[in-house]
Amino acid sequence: MDADYDLVFAFPLPHVTSDGFLPAVGQQAFERQLRRKQTHVADLLGHAFEQALVGDQSEVLRSVLHKFKPLVKNEHDGAHREPVTDEGFLAPLLQGGKDATEKCDPNYSFGRAQECTILLFIAILKTISSFCQEELKKMGDGSDPGMQVTIHDFPGTHGRKLYVCCSLSTPAAELLAEIDEYPVQLSRHGIACLGLEMQDADHSPSYVSYSREHRDYYHKTVLKEDAVLRPIDVIRIFRDKITDLVDLSLLKQHGLLCEDYPLHVHEELLQLQKTFHVGYIILWPSHWNCIGLIRRSFGEEVALYFCFLRELSAALAGLSLFAIFTMIWKSARCDNVPEEGQDCAETTPTCVFAAVLIVWFRIFTLRWYQRESHCSAKWGVSAQSSCRLKQSLNPRIQCRFVPDPVYGTRRIRKAPAWLQALGIACSTVLTIVFLSVLLALVAAEHLGYHLLATRAWENPNVPHYLTMAFGVVTGIQIKVVDGLWNAVSDWITDFEYRWTEQGFLGSKRLKSTIVKFITGVC
Repeated sequence: MDADYDLVFAFPLPHVTSDGFLPAVGQQAFERQLRRKQTHVADLLGHAFEQALVGDQSEVLRSVLHKFKPLVKNEHDGAHREPVTDEGFLAPLLQGGKDATEKCDPNYSFGRAQECTILLFIAILKTISSFCQEELKKMGDGSDPGMQVTIHDFPGTHGRKLYVCCSLSTPAAELLAEIDEYPVQLSRHGIACLGLEMQDADHSPSYVSYSREHRDYYHKTVLKEDAVLRPIDVIRIFRDKITDLVDLSLLKQHGLLCEDYPLHVHEELLQLQKTFHVGYIILWPSHWNCIGLIRRSFGEEVALYFCFLRELSAALAGLSLFAIFTMIWKSARCDNVPEEGQDCAETTPTCVFAAVLIVWFRIFTLRWYQRESHCSAKWGVSAQSSCRLKQSLNPRIQCRFVPDPVYGTRRIRKAPAWLQALGIACSTVLTIVFLSVLLALVAAEHLGYHLLATRAWENPNVPHYLTMAFGVVTGIQIKVVDGLWNAVSDWITDFEYRWTEQGFLGSKRLKSTIVKFITGVC
């Protein structure tokens, strides 16, 4: 692929023969999920593509579907052929409502669901392109601006997945940015045009909602001449538009979408690869050039992470010098012990190092708070957070669909407040039980070790052997407990009915931190 794409989606590719679909991997699990939720394929796809199947969007989508056929791999000869799904399955969906989907055959196979997902998804990409094309045509001189969404699909190496790469043109991205009021930064020239002055170098231009009328007032990107939106901005805008029309988490939950992730500009990645290395981050003050490149490609949060790594590395470099001095100090005190067998006085160096460590930690945290505030204000993190992508839905939650409290145009799975509170209480109790059992096991191990180590042995080396054996057992125990917790943590966190993926992972991460602290320290 010579062109740079913004997003890539991987779909499971169904296998077909001249007789129709073959049983797909995961067919039985897919049917079990449908039976558990008392639904069928048409209803499932109706929920996933609900926003694209209602109103004016369905008319555009229907016209696109008649012109496009996705690729389906033939199992026998490896060639690609047109799909075998008939229009009778998609017709009820295009009638625009959940009730219409009930007319579909509830026994459609997993393979047909996979193909319909591919067909509808690529058609939605073309629908976005058609929408932007018509709007740009109205705003311009009436000439056709051409396709605004570039799509490239190809099968994987083993023919098990279909990868769909897509990119949004700059005019279309700016059109959607204006519709969604996406924040962009003013330039110093733009501030001057507004009749304002900014002479203080410590201050940065503000972030405002994008408008085509004031395009010349905005800060231009480095990568492309006269471009206002950065690559990361285009990715955010494009993915936000797709998630308006498609419930990606629901497709992932039922195995109809394998994965999706952003792609980045090839030239910037090569430049980043050449300039980014450990010494550059720690030693050179011009590391901000590299941080700025990371911010343009990956966003403010990732750039702040690398800023933190730089500050921590520099702080640890200074602390390591004092640690070396402390080791030399302790060694010198031990060398000055007059009699053999006398204890070495190591208390003073250790206490001094502990005091210095406390002071170092306080200075480092204050320094990082200052740096983080400076970067957040300069980069407009608060403005970007207010226009962040819609939170990803939790694909593991099992409850009824309700209107989204934030984005009322879509429906999500969200449990009532009382059920969520009850689930959090149950999850907390189960976590406490797990931690209690773990602490009891650790206490029993330490008690057994203490009884064995203090026992009178004929061989004086036995306590040393016990210490080595206890270390080995502890190492094995850490792996076993971590594996056991990983197996049950998802099940325990499911009780909390976290409707967003971020909330689910945050709750799981908090409990995992406590468990791993006990296994690592005790």
